[in-house]
Amino acid sequence: MFNLVDHKLIGARYYANNKDDSARDTEGHGTHTASTAAENVVKNTSFYGLARGTARGGVPSARIAAYKVCSGCFDADILAEFDDAIDDVIVDIITISVGSESATGNQLFPFHGKGHSYQMVVFDTISLKIHHGGYFTGVPNMEWKGGVVDVLDGMDVDLMSYWELVGIIGDLGLPSSSLMYYQVPGLDFRSGLRLITDDNGVMSMLEYYKSTDMVPLYVERVDPLQVVGSDGNVIVGDRLLIENNNGDQEEIEVGDGDVTQADDTGGGSGKDVQRRPPRKKLLLDQRKFDGKMEPIKLSKFKLQLRALISEIRELRVLHLPIATIAAATPPADKERTASDQLHLFVQGQKRAEEEFNRKLTELQSKLTLSNELRQKLEMKVNYLQNDNALIENKQKELKETINSLLQSRERFVKAYEDSTCEMKRSIESRDRQIAVLNEKINAHLLLVDSIAKEAFSVKRIVDNAQHVLCKKEEALVIELGNLEVIIKKIQETITHMDEE
Repeated sequence: MFNLVDHKLIGARYYANNKDDSARDTEGHGTHTASTAAENVVKNTSFYGLARGTARGGVPSARIAAYKVCSGCFDADILAEFDDAIDDVIVDIITISVGSESATGNQLFPFHGKGHSYQMVVFDTISLKIHHGGYFTGVPNMEWKGGVVDVLDGMDVDLMSYWELVGIIGDLGLPSSSLMYYQVPGLDFRSGLRLITDDNGVMSMLEYYKSTDMVPLYVERVDPLQVVGSDGNVIVGDRLLIENNNGDQEEIEVGDGDVTQADDTGGGSGKDVQRRPPRKKLLLDQRKFDGKMEPIKLSKFKLQLRALISEIRELRVLHLPIATIAAATPPADKERTASDQLHLFVQGQKRAEEEFNRKLTELQSKLTLSNELRQKLEMKVNYLQNDNALIENKQKELKETINSLLQSRERFVKAYEDSTCEMKRSIESRDRQIAVLNEKINAHLLLVDSIAKEAFSVKRIVDNAQHVLCKKEEALVIELGNLEVIIKKIQETITHMDEE
């Protein structure tokens, strides 16, 4: 139910004293707690066939950050987990589920930890002022008429989404097909009214009202369109548009046909007078936008008009039976019977006229509402035309940007090719220079080898000369030694001679 595909689960943590060292649910407890808090809306569900209906959590638009604290620990450990959840910033609301033995009032630690948490977190909330049960008028100036106002306080901005608003108006008893609007601050309804169709519209609304804590929301209930086609079948849906805009149109005539009325001049002939009231037409535009008919909701004008005409026809044909009865009545009772029947007829005629006037007033008011809806449609069409013009301008700008990018690409490719050719020529020139240098280096290497050989031979000659010199030095040393011996002997001889 909760997976990372739809980003429902945005975080999960576990703590060291868990028996399985994992944030995963092993006993169904975490899944149950998470679904209670923020389960998505699941239609047509039941508990083994019981209590069939729509199931949902407390806040279906919320996301889940699961914290698996422990399998058994102290209260302080759970309060420390509160601190971690608050420090993670992503947590706005903490819901806990703890299983234990029965506890007294002073042992319910979460209520003591509540103040501990509130000191560390600030909830960003707003109030929604919801106008519903009324409608927008377009003549002479657009304004909101009728309805009631409900104010909802404490709405979390971070949890606000389109489907959250749909759920809120559903709780107010309004259908999910209702239209939701907000007014841009500083603008009137005609220029500042914005329709909310998705989460982006909700974000825009909150951005406009970020400096205030009260956001007005207008909810307009929409009834389905019903008319009768040429084949007599009732057409229900949103494929009919009012007003004769540019596009394919279909004319549907609304009238009562031939109405028969008896002549009240007396007698039993029952002379009939044929009357044909003016026929009315509804121009139904069947223009399409992007392959789908633009939705427009109208009243059951045609069906009610035909029913009214049928009732008038039944009331008016009462003249024929009255004349027939008068022809068969004796002269004595003829005047009294005719007076009674005429009185009854006049009363019926008055009631019929009153009913006709009442229904005519209702139809006129509904026709006025249809005109207002038409004006709203024209306003939406103008919005669409403006959007189309903006899209066309952006498309032109995009085409110009693409063309400039293509031209830049061509210039870049040409410059790249030119630089590549120049680089090839420089590489070839360098290759030739490198070849010449290689030849010179080889010649120098050969010269160095020859010089090395000559140096080796010179060294060998020098070594030989040194060797010969060493031998001569040794011989000279020996001779010097001998000479010293001879000199000593001569000196000794001279000494002996002097003594003698």
